[in-house]
Amino acid sequence: LLSGGGVVGWGYNVYGESTPPKLRIRAVQVVAGRGWSALLLENGNVMVWGNMRPPDVPPQRKALFLAAGPGHGLALLDDNTIVGWGDNAQKQLDPPAFPTGAKIIAVAAGGQHSMALLDDGAVKCWGHPGNGRTQPPAFPARIVQIAAGGMHSVAQDEGGAVHVWGYSGSGQAALPVSPMLAAPATSPVVLPKQRKKGATAAVFYTHKLQLRALPAPQAQAQAHTPAPPPPVSKGHERE
Repeated sequence: LLSGGGVVGWGYNVYGESTPPKLRIRAVQVVAGRGWSALLLENGNVMVWGNMRPPDVPPQRKALFLAAGPGHGLALLDDNTIVGWGDNAQKQLDPPAFPTGAKIIAVAAGGQHSMALLDDGAVKCWGHPGNGRTQPPAFPARIVQIAAGGMHSVAQDEGGAVHVWGYSGSGQAALPVSPMLAAPATSPVVLPKQRKKGATAAVFYTHKLQLRALPAPQAQAQAHTPAPPPPVSKGHERE
């Protein structure tokens, strides 16, 4: 997504997923799944291209936010509802009933599960229940951000702690548990204190990343030159 609202794609393009359509209206968000891509226009319309049909957004409704999993997508609409499209084999397009008066502020789409963040900090999950990915723990603080991987789920609380639950075969949950068991819900990944406020996160099947602030310039100047990295392992990166 470019600063002027244009979109540029690259990479695998068998279904045309890396060739965005020509736009007459500024784009404000882009998401990508497996073989398809989508964008949100500033007028609230959704465009989808590649190997995926577009969502059925009701007339007069506008989308506020998009989320994409490999095979399904979610759109949060301006009437506080969620519209899903794509694969629904595990009911990942069918959100549960939310508490009366609750406002949805974010959605996330994983492999075959989905998530929603409510304005009171509650996290709701639905879809494939395997490995406990749709069973969020009791969080010690208000949740402000969510993300979904292939078979695991992630939430960050207002204190900066990151909580992960679900499949951990490649250490996604950073916990020493059996790959086929749900990660203990009471063991969050806690970031270093001076870099606790993560701005955003990216999550995929086998790993996740978080954007954090760099140390202050003077701290960088006093840092020692790091030792060279160890040789790269030739082991497998995926299960």
